[in-house]
Amino acid sequence: MKIYAYMEHGSGKIVSEDAMLANGLLLKDGYVACSHSGTCVAIADGVGGNAGGKEASEFVLQKCNEGLGQDARNAIIEINNALLQYATTYPGMEQMATTLSAIIFAEEKPISIVHIGNTRISAIQGDYLKQLTTDHTTSEWLRSRGDYEAAEQAPKNEITGCLGSGNAARLSQLQTRDIDREYGGFIITSDGIHDYLNEEVIEDFIGQHDYSEKAFQELFNRASDAGSTDDKSMIVIRLWE
Repeated sequence: MKIYAYMEHGSGKIVSEDAMLANGLLLKDGYVACSHSGTCVAIADGVGGNAGGKEASEFVLQKCNEGLGQDARNAIIEINNALLQYATTYPGMEQMATTLSAIIFAEEKPISIVHIGNTRISAIQGDYLKQLTTDHTTSEWLRSRGDYEAAEQAPKNEITGCLGSGNAARLSQLQTRDIDREYGGFIITSDGIHDYLNEEVIEDFIGQHDYSEKAFQELFNRASDAGSTDDKSMIVIRLWE
């Protein structure tokens, strides 16, 4: 199994509120390609509207790297409780929050995912992608109710679920489930990518099988050209390489 990951901080920003976890390493910027040897691959996107987004995303991924155990749902609940407590030690950052999309690999066990917020996990099926997670946003909630016009007008980055935010109830939409090993791989993206590039563009990138730093940069430049000023993160996991 091979992992390719790339991150760029947003326009005009000094540091990224996104953080990535791959091969047991917490990544905050740049490119990495490696053979996977850890158990968890993830992207966390610190909530920019709340002070402490960077601290929240890094804290959560550090906890994920320590191990999620056999019961991922309860492990994430415990991590959220730890984040809520951690936030109280930073005056002015009590509302720090982050999204999380993680894939857990364990020997002789199904692959599983945990997800909350508007980062996203998709499976690779040949030349196509299949979204495995639901975006926890106001826009998606309106769309699920059939109010498509309001959904189009709602801010895409207005989230309805996350870790932290000074309120344990914000985790109520947490998604956890096992997924098939039949897929050719997976991708994890932050909203700075998938909110600005349509699925066909990302599928073309996956299908070319060039996951070099230059190829990622070209893709990310397309997101910037489409209007993305946010932090941008993407992890490609190929199971059969």
